[in-house]
Amino acid sequence: MTLCIVHSLVNKTICFASEIKALLRVKEDMVEIDEDALAEASVFGFIFDLEKTIFKGIRQVQPGSYTRFNNGQVTVTKFCELKPSFYGTAVWDNAESVASFSRLMDASAKAYLKHSKYSQAIYLSGGIDSTLMTSFLQMNSSKKLYTYTLYDDLNNEDRIFATRVAEAFGTNHYEHESGQDECVCFLDHYIYHYESLVTDGIFNVLGSLAFHLLSHKISKKHKVAYCGEGADELFGGYYWLHSHPLGVGDRLRERSQKINNGKTAINEYIMKKFPDDDSKESEMRKEIFDLLMGPGLTNCHLWSVDRSSSAFSFEARPLYLNDDLRDWALSLSIENKVSADLNTKLILKKYALDSGNPLMYEVSARKKIGMPSALNQSLKKLISHSEETFQKKEGTSDLPHRQYSSFFHTDLEKLMFDKFYQIFIENRGRLSGY
Repeated sequence: MTLCIVHSLVNKTICFASEIKALLRVKEDMVEIDEDALAEASVFGFIFDLEKTIFKGIRQVQPGSYTRFNNGQVTVTKFCELKPSFYGTAVWDNAESVASFSRLMDASAKAYLKHSKYSQAIYLSGGIDSTLMTSFLQMNSSKKLYTYTLYDDLNNEDRIFATRVAEAFGTNHYEHESGQDECVCFLDHYIYHYESLVTDGIFNVLGSLAFHLLSHKISKKHKVAYCGEGADELFGGYYWLHSHPLGVGDRLRERSQKINNGKTAINEYIMKKFPDDDSKESEMRKEIFDLLMGPGLTNCHLWSVDRSSSAFSFEARPLYLNDDLRDWALSLSIENKVSADLNTKLILKKYALDSGNPLMYEVSARKKIGMPSALNQSLKKLISHSEETFQKKEGTSDLPHRQYSSFFHTDLEKLMFDKFYQIFIENRGRLSGY
């Protein structure tokens, strides 16, 4: 995992940087919204194209690629390709699969722990991904590790389970209580570092903001922290997406057809891959796996991890994306991740059940909640805040989002876009007060 390298050609000269804002002051015509990328972000919640950014003329270097610049020309060479998802034979329900998972997680934990002399922390939600990660890391560490949980409600289920997991594995556990005031306070700072549009597509709009707030808390005491990104993508998490691919298709079509009356390139892709045809359910499920492992991971979850950890000058390490563990997981067919009766994360749950640990059993039986749940109450208040913001501005015609009215579905999305526009278009990537 690295920061995205963005680049642009200006008069046959290449300009490159690890962050977009560094390029916005090179040439004025770079500071222009790419409506194709905006349409993708509006539908999915992230940009689908692995080369695009939200700005015209500024491109990403794709994962597993390198870029060569010679005589005014840019060429891109792929040196690594992820294996796409596939249907095959179910082998998850046997001792060998569980043993392979255990061995690879153990090796990953040992390898990652060796790479830092600093005290190390873990993002702990109390779900199966972070619980297993905490188990393997603490088991292989000679020192007590630190675990951190974010919440805005004492009755939050993740907070309760995270506390139990931390006690069971003997970590130094910290809980960070957040709320609407902190969300509003950090909103501009978050958008400034995120450098892309935040919309409520496949994932909750506030998931990455929650990660940003907890990253700020962790960075005050640590230079390294472990996160669970990649586990859902590799092992078949995201229950609703995998169990209801037809419903996902309905949602994607509905959102994409509202944008410019469906006259977008991304709508053509969605109508082809997610047609209104119940007989295509298996094909859609496979498409969802590839979508999540590709742009969903690169341009959403790892994008968030990279930018939020870098914003606070520390390193977040996704344990599940260790090369050997990742490659093994990608070698398994869909049947080893989602069963015919729509149970998900089969291998991870099998490991938890076979452990004989009652807490592991409870954790494996939990419904996935996800990072946004840490800010459930704050989300409701932030939505009200965004609605009030636009009510106060009723009658004005110069709000940036109005130029792109068909791209946004809620007042919160419009508020986020207006803040993004002010920071990156009007101020050319400058944030006052920081």
